[in-house]
Amino acid sequence: MGRAVGLVSLLFSFRGRINRAQYWLGSLGVGVGAALAISIAIAVAGPPPSAEKTGYLQAAALFLLIVGAITLLSTWCSLALQVKRFHDRGQSGWLSLAPFAPLIGLISTLLGAMEAGASAPEAGAAAVPYLLALWAINLAVFINLGCLGSVNGPNTYGDPPGTGFSQPFNPAAVSDSRFIASASSAIDRAVQAQSRAAPPAPKPPTNAPSFGRRATQ
Repeated sequence: MGRAVGLVSLLFSFRGRINRAQYWLGSLGVGVGAALAISIAIAVAGPPPSAEKTGYLQAAALFLLIVGAITLLSTWCSLALQVKRFHDRGQSGWLSLAPFAPLIGLISTLLGAMEAGASAPEAGAAAVPYLLALWAINLAVFINLGCLGSVNGPNTYGDPPGTGFSQPFNPAAVSDSRFIASASSAIDRAVQAQSRAAPPAPKPPTNAPSFGRRATQ
């Protein structure tokens, strides 16, 4: 039985293993967090349309810097999740970089077509093989990491992952649990004491004198 993974280790560490549920929860959290952060950046640091040219350029530069930092952070977290999930599948974490190969080829092809003055249909035709390769690799990664189960038992990358997330030490929770356990024990003892049958009262002797009658000898 593996140990539960902490949130910092889940999102930033490239060591160890995580199971399928932890991978999906982490990926969902990273995606939602990045979307919210970019939305806040647009609302706070986005360049206003009515600003002057100098102010517009400064606001745009600040906005691009913030979005770049968010993108870099989310990419790091996504790679950390994928690497640990590849480890859980018994595979090298370097496989998480496989989608970058066709992406780099796609960008270089488009830039070369633009430099050569090629038309849009010609540039699109040249980019089709890289788009197909990128689609196939992403589909394989999705099936491998998101759909297939863990490798049973320890492997080269560590012990099997736990079933949840570790929680920080909380003294209040510990004291509350001790109080509940003590109260439960006291209630159990009281119930046991009440359930014990009291000894029956002694019956009076049959020859005991009754009121208004003489006892028989």
